[in-house]
Amino acid sequence: MSTALTLAEQLVLLAHRGDTHKLQARTGSGTGSLDRAMQTALIVELIELGRVGVEQRRSGGDSFILRSLTAEPTGNLSLDALHRAIGDAKNTNKSLSGWLSPTIFAGTVVPDLCTRAIAVERYKTFGPFRRDYRLEPVDVALDAEIRATFDAVFYRDETATDRDLLFAALLADGFLWEYYAPLRNHDAQMAFLARVNTLADQRRTVSLTPVSGDGVAQVLTALRLTNSSSAT
Repeated sequence: MSTALTLAEQLVLLAHRGDTHKLQARTGSGTGSLDRAMQTALIVELIELGRVGVEQRRSGGDSFILRSLTAEPTGNLSLDALHRAIGDAKNTNKSLSGWLSPTIFAGTVVPDLCTRAIAVERYKTFGPFRRDYRLEPVDVALDAEIRATFDAVFYRDETATDRDLLFAALLADGFLWEYYAPLRNHDAQMAFLARVNTLADQRRTVSLTPVSGDGVAQVLTALRLTNSSSAT
């Protein structure tokens, strides 16, 4: 995956089909929600960048909370907005699961992509409603790059980077695999699902083995449990 984009940006751009540019994934707060996965991706990225850590809660409620480790910005609008909120004193005891719920921060990802001229929103309006919504790339070369890399890793079994493994875990634990799988071909879908799960398992092993209680692993586990609960 290209490191020019955040994980959340990669999720939302790839969720729009390359042929139609129409959104393939569900939005909202339910199981398999792209919004929930983008919010998780923002948290994971902040952890990977050393801006945020996960701490064991001393008592009551959910087991984990998020802590800001530094005030240094990342330079990305969505990441920095979430980072500031995590560091706000009023959110000191907010649970990890509370942060995983879709929020305004996930909603800033697409506007930021448009501001940076990476993508453009196109739609028709019917009263207060949007119709025929599309997210189209402005930077066609970058869009082609991330799709070619995704295809190579997930469809042709080329060697995955650590970032690819993390992306696979977000797809698997976010129940998003079906939105990225080949359409109208059952065998190809099953092969893609197997590939996603294989790569996701590698990321979970890497996370859990060297450092007990790794923050990224905790967030991914919380996402999986949240989606599992929503599905029942």
